[in-house]
Order: sequence, then C-alpha cells, then structure tokens
Amino acid sequence: MTSGPHLHFEVWKQQEAVDPLRYLTLSSLDFSNLPSLYEEKFISDLIEKTGTGADIDQYKRKFLILGDTETDRQKYLLEKYATPDFASWDTWVDASLDARIDPSFLMCV
Repeated sequence: MTSGPHLHFEVWKQQEAVDPLRYLTLSSLDFSNLPSLYEEKFISDLIEKTGTGADIDQYKRKFLILGDTETDRQKYLLEKYATPDFASWDTWVDASLDARIDPSFLMCV
C-alpha cells in the first residue's frame, strides 16, 4: 500500500545494492536537511559544479572533539569520523608504536 505516486530508485554494483547518493550530485539539495553523512559530498559536489571559487562558508561545520582525556578524544574521533576499517583505537596505537610514531601525532595527521 502506498500513500501516492512515488519512485523507487536503486543502484547496484557487482550484484550488491549501493547508496545511490554516492553517484548523484547533491549540490542541488537543501544542505540544512541533509543527514551529516552527506554533508562532505554536498560540499565537494558544489565545488565541482561551481568551481574552486565556490562560497562554502555557510556550509562549514564546527569541528568538535569530545572527551576528558587524550585517549577519550582519540576514541571519539575514531568513532565519529573513521570508516569501519579504520575505527579501531587499538589498531591505531599498535600501528603508531610499530612505526615509532607518537599515537597522538598519527591521530592528528
């Protein structure tokens, strides 16, 4: 049962359903109604559409890091911004120490 006419749209790649918004430009949508997942893509689509002189100041977000300790802040950053493949705090620390790099520095880079 539907409430009225509508369009069902799917994109499949290699026999798996993928998010169609990965392939469509978002720059024509209302930024304030976009889920945060798509905000970065909106900005890059806008720049691609209007050129490098695009005024993106109205779309900039505050970068917020929560946590009482350095470790808490690192874990927050990974949870909030890292893809699932890179979200393990232990992996970051182990890779940093193996490379003889301060884990805090690696998190910043």
